[in-house]
Amino acid sequence: MGNGETTLNRLLLENRDRWPGGLGERQYSVLNLIAHCRTEVLGRVAYGCGDCGHVEAAPRSCGNRHCPLCLGARQARWAEAVCRMLPDAAHFHVVFTLPAELEDLHRANHKAMTELFFRGAGKTMDTFMRNNWGMEGGYLGVLHTWGQTLRWHPHIHMLVPAGGFRPGRRGFRHARRDYLFPVRALSAVFRAIFLGGLARHRDLNWPGALAEPAARRAWLRALAARPWVVYSKPTLRRTRAVVRYLARYTSRTAISNRRIRPAGDSALLDYHDYRDGRDKVMRLGLTELFRRFAAHIAPRGLRRIRYWGYLNAASRRRAELRTGAAPGQPATTPAPKCPHCGASRWTFLGRCPKIRTHEGQGSHLPARRDAPAPHRTHRYSLCGGLSPPI
Repeated sequence: MGNGETTLNRLLLENRDRWPGGLGERQYSVLNLIAHCRTEVLGRVAYGCGDCGHVEAAPRSCGNRHCPLCLGARQARWAEAVCRMLPDAAHFHVVFTLPAELEDLHRANHKAMTELFFRGAGKTMDTFMRNNWGMEGGYLGVLHTWGQTLRWHPHIHMLVPAGGFRPGRRGFRHARRDYLFPVRALSAVFRAIFLGGLARHRDLNWPGALAEPAARRAWLRALAARPWVVYSKPTLRRTRAVVRYLARYTSRTAISNRRIRPAGDSALLDYHDYRDGRDKVMRLGLTELFRRFAAHIAPRGLRRIRYWGYLNAASRRRAELRTGAAPGQPATTPAPKCPHCGASRWTFLGRCPKIRTHEGQGSHLPARRDAPAPHRTHRYSLCGGLSPPI
């Protein structure tokens, strides 16, 4: 944050008096980490140029999976690993969404409801793969709990290859490239599986009147009578783009800094309204912005990414896949160049909470034994986290 740009991190740091009350201990802890990301409070890390030994030091990243500034390198690695893992086949982007009536229950039972959600989506896809195509499928899903305006809106993005493995046979079998399954049928089966699991669950915290069993049964019957939403669309040659979109939120959450602009005691939030297809701007008070963001901080230990079938790491079928389906070149960020010699080969030297930035005096940086002697005393640069990725 050394360049003065407005970020959620900076707004949190400079407006602590506007943090909302009533949050949990974990939420406050995460907000505090994000506020101090890439500041001197967390200390610094040092990198050495592999060619000339020049040292660059930068404020440490917080490394939290909810931080808008952090983990860009990790998400790029995840996206590339997924693209290498996918079979050489057509793919579909499927989105499972919970009705608005379930949002409060999901928020009050984040971990348990997420498990039910993933289980229902995976079992639904297994059912259609087995009954319609006679195949063992493989897919990955990523949980999002937010909409464009940071409102609570739980949904699962699933990437589904069009094909699988026949029982008892070796080799991947292709299916239709232009059509997966009828979304109305998907919706009906998903609704039945999810509500069945919800009715059998014994450890949920039911809010308000739903604590009464009779009221809960009537409420479930009403949910079973209304249509649910499942979206499905072929990715065609955009498979890698879909994977990169999902990767954005595997290591970060809710909102990117480029969508936020300061406006006095408020913030302007850029968002896309999918109802009319227009880009719009919403003004939010800082307390409300922080409250909406904090609502999407996942409980400790909750996994937002799941793999099913032959894409699961434990599946023996995974070794039989012919990979390389995702077209296009990977979107990678090149390493910054050394300001002294222009090389882009960096070595992590370690943490250095105290650094003297003038020449000729010692520092707490670890010594580089293989560094050329003439360059050992260069001025240490504080580059605001923009030198080698942290």
